[in-house]
Amino acid sequence: MNAEEYLRAAGRRLQDDGSEVSRVALPGGTALVGYQSKFRILWLATKVHLFTVLYPTEVATDAQLAAISRDAVGYAKATKGTLRGLQSGVAIIPALVAQSVTEQARAAVTARPKKEFAAFLLPAIVDLGSGQTLSYQGPIVWGAMYASWLRARLSVALPAPVPR
Repeated sequence: MNAEEYLRAAGRRLQDDGSEVSRVALPGGTALVGYQSKFRILWLATKVHLFTVLYPTEVATDAQLAAISRDAVGYAKATKGTLRGLQSGVAIIPALVAQSVTEQARAAVTARPKKEFAAFLLPAIVDLGSGQTLSYQGPIVWGAMYASWLRARLSVALPAPVPR
């Protein structure tokens, strides 16, 4: 499976999971973006706007992961983030879809995500070569009440690919 085939399948999975899916031009290139929002009383009556942003690349690097994360956060905040913190927040799953992954990128994606005001970031890398989806698996403190829902969305949209 190549990156474009994985993106097409991810688009279908995102739609099946309730996301609106489109191609969006970001500073780093064109990305596949899935958007959905969810309101839950158990989340202290907050609404979360989730953006799943997938970007294809040949080799995933830590610099690319940082860039796509920054681009995805900027896009999410510009699109739905004007009232963040007032019973509303954004969650972003920026993901690189790559044939191979550098060790530095592996370390970066499995490290605890950085904190942002009323924005939750859970980066991922889909390694088509090894058949793995990589992301932070440790405890989430900042945004803990959303963690299981976000991890479930990541699992639905970005399952481990079948290695070549």
